Amino acid sequence: MVQCRPVSNREVKMKRPIACLLLMVCLFNFTACWNPIGFILHPLGGDHGFQDQNVDPLKDKKKEETKKPVTQAEMDAFVDNAMATMSLEQKAGQLFLAICPEDNPDYYANEFQVGGYILQERDFASNILSETQDVIKTYRSHVKIPMIIAVEEEGGDVVQFSPYKAYCSSPFPSARELLSGGLEAVAEDAVSKAKIIKELGINVNLAPLCDVSAVGSELYDRAAGLDTEGTSSYVAEVVKSYQNNGIDAVLKYLPGYANNMISNQTLSTDTRSLQELEAVDIPIYTAGIDAGARCIMMSHLIVPSLDKNKPVSLSKAAYTYV
Repeated sequence: MVQCRPVSNREVKMKRPIACLLLMVCLFNFTACWNPIGFILHPLGGDHGFQDQNVDPLKDKKKEETKKPVTQAEMDAFVDNAMATMSLEQKAGQLFLAICPEDNPDYYANEFQVGGYILQERDFASNILSETQDVIKTYRSHVKIPMIIAVEEEGGDVVQFSPYKAYCSSPFPSARELLSGGLEAVAEDAVSKAKIIKELGINVNLAPLCDVSAVGSELYDRAAGLDTEGTSSYVAEVVKSYQNNGIDAVLKYLPGYANNMISNQTLSTDTRSLQELEAVDIPIYTAGIDAGARCIMMSHLIVPSLDKNKPVSLSKAAYTYV
């Protein structure tokens, strides 16, 4: 079992004020070409796990417990006031969850008021936990609307901070390794992930992977390795553990890559019918949403049963279907 530092109790939660039902976001790398991956946020009620790291925690616990929840009208007013002072470029910046640039990340956060940053392994490699916390707080200090900070910490081959002793004793294991211990082991691992992610000041984990992948497929080593029912149970357990500990989960990559090629440079076509997708893949996303997930990452596949011409990540028809 991975041992991580316990989460600090000195944290304040807040709801991210977004005045829309669905926000489509692209991942954007300021240091390279743009890499569109469709992303949907459902900012509807409840605790989103979005934290304002620039606000000092309340010292009086009773005051914190009796604090009134933010109303929709108050959130709308906050957004309206913030937007009124933004340039067109800064308003557009709110639509991007950007790969944190290696150079001048503070400049881009301030200049374009980006919706959020995705931290990668390089952002953790040379820092200890407290230094990473301070860096994240600095990013957030530049924006008027609370910033999403995301990481892709799946476990197994896809880990960003857990390989470093400053954060964890050992890297988080893969889904398949965890499932050898049953759903109890999955939940325990997800809670450990959520606690360290939250302590760092991150509020979104780009996981879990929802694919039903056959042996030999590109995502097989990262997938749960189960059928639709088993993968649905795994995904629901991960989502509940994240959401209950203040971290938003992201279901990916809809509708599922299955045995298709994965690439950001070339497009693959998934010829399965909508009936096949709804029998094998879509129920997993339904299970994740039912468990509390508010975020979905779309694939780059062209899926003619959803859209004959555009990849799912850029398809209005696919987003409408979701």
